[in-house]
Amino acid sequence: SCFGGASNKSQLTPQVMSLAAMLLAAMILPRRGSAGVELASTFRRTAEASGWQEQGRASPEDMVKLTFGVKQQRLDELQHKLDQISDPESPDYGHFLSQEEVDAMTAPRGQDVKAVEDALYGFEIHRSGDGSWLSAVVPVAFAEQLLGGTFVQYCQTKGPRGGSQVPCILRNPSAEIPTALRSACDMISPLMDPLPRVAVPDVQ
Repeated sequence: SCFGGASNKSQLTPQVMSLAAMLLAAMILPRRGSAGVELASTFRRTAEASGWQEQGRASPEDMVKLTFGVKQQRLDELQHKLDQISDPESPDYGHFLSQEEVDAMTAPRGQDVKAVEDALYGFEIHRSGDGSWLSAVVPVAFAEQLLGGTFVQYCQTKGPRGGSQVPCILRNPSAEIPTALRSACDMISPLMDPLPRVAVPDVQ
């Protein structure tokens, strides 16, 4: 689950409400065909504007951590529950949810989790939250075979002179995600994850 905190009852904070809204937002995955080409082009332009330049294909032997956000269930029901909890006129007002209750409500379908597990067969899979986040470290060659497209290095084109450069970052905006994984996941990283803006200090 994307809700942090202890398992006991806790106060519903604005931050938790904001996270609930994020859960309900549609996650953008790379697409096939002309729409995918346009998304990839937009990603590259945005990266360049943020101080990053595509510097060529990653080596097939390089390792990349793939993270899969499996689709959670009943998010509309969770949003309604949160609205009721925060409404002074609701009989549920102040009846805060525990972490276990949120996890039980939104837990992903077993068949969706299995689709990711099958895709990562043979690799060590790490799970977090309510089981909706799965990750594994795999060779780039395997990641490209699984997800399509090409993993490329994005490196800083500007930065503090004489300072340490941030390591290049792997992205794959040209991925063509297979139907089984697209149906099972809201998010797969690092494909089109936004790159951090490079801060350039003022020249004295």
